[in-house]
Amino acid sequence: MASGLPIIASNGGGISEILNKENGILIQPKDIAGLSQAIDYMLDRYQDYSPEKISQYAKENFSYEMGGKNR
Repeated sequence: MASGLPIIASNGGGISEILNKENGILIQPKDIAGLSQAIDYMLDRYQDYSPEKISQYAKENFSYEMGGKNR
């Protein structure tokens, strides 16, 4: 996300807390069909995502400077 690219991730380990419809696609663990669909969707529509918004979200939430701040 820091490079502005949308991601595809499985729902586990807290990823659902950081992934939203503006920065990627969340699938269920071990859902091979869901992963295939998400990849096809992303290949056809990745340009619909805003690299600037994705990168800014990553910087605002996960940068080195933000790492030490309490939430």
